[in-house]
Amino acid sequence: MLIYPAIDIQKGQVVRLSQGQLDQATLYNTDPLAQAQEWMQQGAEWIHVVDLDAAASGQPENLKAIESILQEATIPIQIGGGIRTLETAEIYLSLSVGRIVIGSAALKDPDM
Repeated sequence: MLIYPAIDIQKGQVVRLSQGQLDQATLYNTDPLAQAQEWMQQGAEWIHVVDLDAAASGQPENLKAIESILQEATIPIQIGGGIRTLETAEIYLSLSVGRIVIGSAALKDPDM
């Protein structure tokens, strides 16, 4: 079994939502890169990163934080949250993301 530790980013910080509610977040770390480094030190083989703000807006909102993780990661990173266009996917692909997770866009636009 492969476990994917997650880093959910909201307003540049690592949070966990209560029952998926964007306004009910518990802060876990103010530095997403530091959280990624912690997961890597603990032996993670992949990390799952979610841009929660992008999930709401449809635009990459935490790109700077995600880019810093991608630049420093020694393991593959998969990205999700708000990836609804090929343009957004291409942004992450240009940053050498390991995988892109497409959620609602896959249902609304299967050809994407």
